[in-house]
Amino acid sequence: MKHRKYLYLAAAAFAISGCMKQTLITTPGGIVLRSQHISLPSHGREFSGAPESSVANTYCLMCHSGGMVLTQPPLDLAQWQNEVRKMIKVYGCPLPGSDVDQVAQFIAHASQNPPPLSARAEK
Repeated sequence: MKHRKYLYLAAAAFAISGCMKQTLITTPGGIVLRSQHISLPSHGREFSGAPESSVANTYCLMCHSGGMVLTQPPLDLAQWQNEVRKMIKVYGCPLPGSDVDQVAQFIAHASQNPPPLSARAEK
């Protein structure tokens, strides 16, 4: 149990290290943590063709690729509403509760009739 405490402290120190501009952190247990910088590729695509696609572009594509969204099983609207609420509660999606129905309708429809993906202009 004592080592678990150090592991939590090390994880917290690692998270804070980006703010402190340190490149090395040595934990009380002797573990050396090094800050890393990674760049994730942008898929450069967004949904088009439906009024709900704007909300889906804003919230779904934060974490998911367009292809992942479009290849979901064909669940009904109530099932997708539950899935979207789960993404908010469990995974921390910042989607406002007032937009749950709109996103669920988009995904329910898209899983049966995939909309086109268009190239997104990089900002």
